[in-house]
Amino acid sequence: MTKNYLFFAEQGMVTILSMSFKGRREFHMEFLKRLGENTFPIPENFWDWWKKSVSYTAEDMVDFCFVYDEEYPFLKDSFIEQADKPEQTIWDMDYLTSFFKEFSGYSNVCLTTGNGVEMTFSFTGRRTDRKNGTFATNICGKDEETAAATEPEDSMETEECVEPEFLGVVERTHQGEKKVKRLESSKVSDFARYFMDLLEAERN
Repeated sequence: MTKNYLFFAEQGMVTILSMSFKGRREFHMEFLKRLGENTFPIPENFWDWWKKSVSYTAEDMVDFCFVYDEEYPFLKDSFIEQADKPEQTIWDMDYLTSFFKEFSGYSNVCLTTGNGVEMTFSFTGRRTDRKNGTFATNICGKDEETAAATEPEDSMETEECVEPEFLGVVERTHQGEKKVKRLESSKVSDFARYFMDLLEAERN
């Protein structure tokens, strides 16, 4: 059995989401809670707690996506390297785009991917004090998953409450050049809708 988990670590707190799949696009998502909370301080002996919480066994495989604002000790634990993993990860930029769109609350996110590419996510229609976030991930970006991002100048000035809209991603190469390819918005919309439904269910 493969255990698919996304770990979002920020300011000493962690949010953990599990994914289970029926095919590539049919999936179920839920929070791994601690003491009834979706977001909680990173526990000591993190992996011992996680293994017990998810009933992990040595026969299980793990497919982890990490998103973090600094290098926390649990991210460097030998368990991550030693655990069995599938040949190919299910995590990609579609999931991360949707996660940042519906969960993080940031207007702009600078994300450094596992292969060292800097990507900037921008969203319009979001009224929040959380303007900019800077994170890293172990997931690698791919050319076909990048897109141009240009935010309208007046997007944050309107008084009307607008549904946050993903505008795109700018990928910068090591030479400073921009690679521009259009991201299929339907993919992002499907995942984002699931995140939104999940969060709405939690609020209720």
